[in-house]
Amino acid sequence: LVQGRVAATRANLAGFAGDVIRVVAFAQQALDLLPETETIMRTIARMLLAHAFYADGDVTAGREQIIVEAVVPMRAIGNLSGILSILTALARFYFMQGKLHRAITTYEEAAQVVPERGDLHALPGSPSYYFGLGDILRERNEVVKADHLLSQSIELATGALTAAREVVIQSYLSFARLQMARRDYHAALDTLKAFMQLTDIHHFLPAQIAQVAAVEAQVKVAQGNLVEALRWAETSGLSCDDTELPYARELEYLILVRVY
Repeated sequence: LVQGRVAATRANLAGFAGDVIRVVAFAQQALDLLPETETIMRTIARMLLAHAFYADGDVTAGREQIIVEAVVPMRAIGNLSGILSILTALARFYFMQGKLHRAITTYEEAAQVVPERGDLHALPGSPSYYFGLGDILRERNEVVKADHLLSQSIELATGALTAAREVVIQSYLSFARLQMARRDYHAALDTLKAFMQLTDIHHFLPAQIAQVAAVEAQVKVAQGNLVEALRWAETSGLSCDDTELPYARELEYLILVRVY
């Protein structure tokens, strides 16, 4: 029982660090160790396990069912932060499937977790909501609304840094891409620089920082500055000869292709 609770706690801490691989490993360990009578802890572990698609990119029907099944028990225990977390994960899942309309509908459902929209800001999972919906609107070229939502996500995520580190970095990256879409490349670089300043104070994983360097190279390409973009490609540790292309580094490899 104690080992199961410890595993669930470690899964939760790994989630805040943005280490999705460890989240999945510890959450599964918790479910294996916790007895069925530990309803709340098992529900939390199941909710954390539902985020596994972030680690492997598996957005097939089987994984979707796991997430959907995690919603019901979370509603049953009345944990507002948990409900918001699992619904935003489900919405992001639909986004990754390319089902943007369904994703937006799910984000709207997540917003109804609390009666007053202002109360949404107080929940730890709110940055995920603002980032996710803002990122979709960015994809749909609804620039003004996307700007507002992504700005809120960054403000909430960096205010006390209680948000998962992965949400923080993705908020900054999405905002930089929005600025790129406006051809405001200097602003995009400033946004990425602002994130890098956070790394001097808070602990971000090397893999997360590597994503920022990759997007910076993408901005350089858009500016026509191929010299600096190639410098990133040559020092990134990535190669065209790599035989294993892990999902976690998909963004970097796609930018590597764009640079070349």
